[in-house]
Amino acid sequence: MTLTVQPWDAADLGDDVADLDVPSTDPDTLADALVALEAHLRRYIFFGSPHDAVAVALWCAGTFVYALAETFPLLAFMSPVRRSGKTRGMDTIEPVVSRPWRVIRPSESVLFRKIDRDKPTLMLDEVDTIWSEKNEHEGLRSILNAGNRRGTTVARTVSKGKDFDLVDFEVYCPKVLAGIGTLPETVRDRAIVIGMVRKGAGDKIERLRTREAHALGRPIGDALARILTDVTDLTLHPSELPNELDDRAQDGWEPLLALAKLAGGDWPSRSWAASVALSSDRDDPDDESLGIVLLRDIRTALADDARLTTAQLIERLLQIELAPWGDMFGKSITGRKLSRLLRPFGIKPHRDRVGSVYAASMFMDAWSRYLPPESATSATPATAPPIRSLPVADAADVAAPGGWKGARVCPSCRGSHPVGTTCPS
Repeated sequence: MTLTVQPWDAADLGDDVADLDVPSTDPDTLADALVALEAHLRRYIFFGSPHDAVAVALWCAGTFVYALAETFPLLAFMSPVRRSGKTRGMDTIEPVVSRPWRVIRPSESVLFRKIDRDKPTLMLDEVDTIWSEKNEHEGLRSILNAGNRRGTTVARTVSKGKDFDLVDFEVYCPKVLAGIGTLPETVRDRAIVIGMVRKGAGDKIERLRTREAHALGRPIGDALARILTDVTDLTLHPSELPNELDDRAQDGWEPLLALAKLAGGDWPSRSWAASVALSSDRDDPDDESLGIVLLRDIRTALADDARLTTAQLIERLLQIELAPWGDMFGKSITGRKLSRLLRPFGIKPHRDRVGSVYAASMFMDAWSRYLPPESATSATPATAPPIRSLPVADAADVAAPGGWKGARVCPSCRGSHPVGTTCPS
């Protein structure tokens, strides 16, 4: 079998793709297969960041060995509007992953029976239509929430003659989603989200022709299946996982980082950089609960004051730009609503001669548990980073803990480049 993954003129696709050393024959090593896969992905998909291609390539490879991992993350192609490449992403990876099963709006019973029987890579398109229908697809959402962990089952009674047997259906398998808008917070927390952006006039990718893409993609998938046959372990020492990731993100990225370590070369450093860039900053205010937003805004409102009355605190909350407190279902937040939102965190106002009072000391425990340190939030850039801010190769030059050549994400441009150098953006 001959693998030709770059019969086009790589120079026409930009410096990032042209710089890749793509094997021209059937790859014999995991590193060569990943390079071929990355080139294949970047041939047809316009990625907003070079980290996206790294993450998708490792995820696709992981579909062949996901059963060795305790947790395997969801992959999600999400776009703000239509015609931004999410379906193209699904089309491109379909011939590359293990046992693809592409489906739209399956019933819950079909889903868990199919996963238990065939162990497919579930490819679920148009998920935005599912989330828009409240309560109608809660069973499906539950499978997505819990089905990223090995051993998770759905229990059902199945008729057997005149009797019924209790059957546990396995729902652990690789799952890739595509849709418009955002994912529910519980699903997003278990996913590597690839934000798809519409291709601009000057952005060069090749037109996707399904027959040709499949002809080029299938040999790469076959090579990965063969090369990964002897892999028996996808665990890493805790020091080999980025501290910038929370526990759930570390669990999801562990098998992908382990594959990168097996591949060697610059894959460990690039995978580290991708994990930090894509999954280290998941406290998006749009996805936070109202209680978390309130804790953050109260920390801002209190500033250096030791205490404020309820009226003073509300007045300061209303002054915070873009905060929701001035329009809570048509009116400003009240003292009673403020108290109700803070109650789950164990915070209650103290009453004295001036009325109800909130002291900064009441919030210290909740702030430490639910909010990032103030130093971390102050480093967040005020504006969105530019797309394609840096070439992929820069990530390999940055040292990281645990014996890896990892990377750190620049707080200015959100790209990866050597510490101590001037940000090119």
